[in-house]
Amino acid sequence: MKKHTIYKHSTLFNVADLGTNDINNFFIDLVNNGNWEEQTFYAFDKYANKKKIMLDIGGWIGTTCLYCSDKFKEVYVFECDPKALKRLKLNIEANP
Repeated sequence: MKKHTIYKHSTLFNVADLGTNDINNFFIDLVNNGNWEEQTFYAFDKYANKKKIMLDIGGWIGTTCLYCSDKFKEVYVFECDPKALKRLKLNIEANP
């Protein structure tokens, strides 16, 4: 699977490459340019704790759960939109 690596606040994670017109690639550009919910990433960094569990309700394509996966003991993500869920699963598979 072709993938893109995202580097955000010293955290690396991968996003599946699903083509130039796919929402995954749209997201990659926004994150890499610092234009995607920057305050959200600062909040995750502030509350990160390897002894706690993080719940991601409405996980969309998996960007926040992937970002938090090495910052918390466990991360549980919930997504009910079938299109987003497909990308979420692919993006999780793109990571170790």
